[in-house]
Amino acid sequence: IWGPGWAGAVPERHIKGERLEYDRLAEVYASSRVVLNSHMSVMRRLGFMSNRSFDSIASGAYVVSDRIPGFSAPELPELVQIDDRNGLVETLSRLIDQPPLDHAARLALHGRLVAGFDFGSRAERLVRAARDLLAEGRRAAPAFRPNPTGKAKGGTAISVRLSVPAASAETQERGLIAAAEEILSLAAALEQPGGVDLLPADPAAAEGVIHPLMADLREMQALAAAPLTPEAVGRIDALVARARRLHEERTDRTSPFTPRIARRNRDSMLIRVIGNQPLWAHNPEGYSRETRKPHVMLRPRRDAVPSEPPVGVFLHLFHDDLAGTFAERLAVMDTAARIYVSTDTEAKADRIRASLPDAEVRVLPNRGRDIWPKLYGFGDAHDRHEVVLHLHGKKSTHAARLNDWLAHILDCLLGSREDVNRILSMFRTIPGLGLVTPVAFRSVMAAAHWGANRDIARELAFRMGLRGALPANDRLQFPVGSMFWGRVSAMRPLLDLKLRPEHFPPEAGQVDGTLAHAIERMLGVVCTETGHSILPVTGSRHGLHARYRKQYGSNRALREALETGEFDA
Repeated sequence: IWGPGWAGAVPERHIKGERLEYDRLAEVYASSRVVLNSHMSVMRRLGFMSNRSFDSIASGAYVVSDRIPGFSAPELPELVQIDDRNGLVETLSRLIDQPPLDHAARLALHGRLVAGFDFGSRAERLVRAARDLLAEGRRAAPAFRPNPTGKAKGGTAISVRLSVPAASAETQERGLIAAAEEILSLAAALEQPGGVDLLPADPAAAEGVIHPLMADLREMQALAAAPLTPEAVGRIDALVARARRLHEERTDRTSPFTPRIARRNRDSMLIRVIGNQPLWAHNPEGYSRETRKPHVMLRPRRDAVPSEPPVGVFLHLFHDDLAGTFAERLAVMDTAARIYVSTDTEAKADRIRASLPDAEVRVLPNRGRDIWPKLYGFGDAHDRHEVVLHLHGKKSTHAARLNDWLAHILDCLLGSREDVNRILSMFRTIPGLGLVTPVAFRSVMAAAHWGANRDIARELAFRMGLRGALPANDRLQFPVGSMFWGRVSAMRPLLDLKLRPEHFPPEAGQVDGTLAHAIERMLGVVCTETGHSILPVTGSRHGLHARYRKQYGSNRALREALETGEFDA
């Protein structure tokens, strides 16, 4: 037995260790006659037989597993599913009493499993099934099928009351549902002989959470009011398909997705359903982590840089016990600065004031993570500054209460007095410099792309009047972690949105797919759209991604590099 928690439950002679390293798995499987495989409850409910079962059989072992509803593999008698203790005892007794497989038999078992269950054979089966369906002429109907004869004379138009696309609900999911229902209603009306009669929206509708289908709904309303050209029909079909996926997810109670996704993942998972994207974590097509590594190592500057108006430091502290750590970090600044701190309770605010007595501390709603408090809870304060520093605290149980990522960020942005002097000198001598960001940390490079946030970004771009296409994943640059030095003019379109707490979904520990995550990425888009540059940096004592480090002997040389696009993704 390998694994934690077995001491005292079984004789000590059976316990081999708490952890089995990955590169030893094949050896242990191959030396075993039987491998027991129980499943996490979520895997069992979703009907997934663990890959460990197949790995074990490929190594020549039998597998006894708890039963997975819906799973059957009669071609693999070596994989036995049992229901209870009696079944386990009976199966183990039978397998252990029978003669063990010899080397040739184990190799034959390996070959049989690979032939039927490796990735290629599984993919071939799926492709073959798809080809058979196509050969039979069985194709999915278009999501949108307009009346082929057009609007019939004398036909009765179906009335649809439009909504204000910017209106929403108190949660992201409810906003999505309402938008999807309106899109489907408009499409259904357009399919009828009488066409659709669009009734004006109620202008008094309250705004709520900004969600990923707002841009779709706005586009659908415009298409419904215009002639149905072939191009319009194609676009409506795409919009309806997206809305229908959400509708089917909600109405198909047999779907394993519906009741079993944790609340913190549900918003991002629904976005993946709408976009027909894989539900597992994956790098999007065309995204390369290498594009996130080029950076400049800051050259220490001894002389302080006068700052008038003073630098504005905006710090959000949900975890107030990090206030002392940030006070120590901010002490390296050798220039005039005003510090603004947000938190969510008066008790936290009092403790923060003890560590940062000169700071202006505001108690703000716990919405929008660090994004809403910094950009909008202190929106008025940004007008007092030309250059700002955005920071926020992350709770950790190691590295002096800083997780490795946060420590990396602070080493890049506040590494030393000399590093800060260099950053401020760059803002002073390079007018086009918009953001100075930490070079992406290793552990977050897999998320340094749009993720589930592009659709919300489309809505933000519309509200800011940005009419150009959003950059592809491999061209997207942004401060991963939303901590950076910035020029206020490079953030102005976002600040001018003046978003309110209710525009952000209630806090549920979401990991992706919310307005806050979209704004984090739009910080980079807005910076470049306003004609500014983004510069990733590391501190002068930092060694990350050394092979991708760029060096310049002066601010002037760096300015020329930025102007010629050397740091464009």
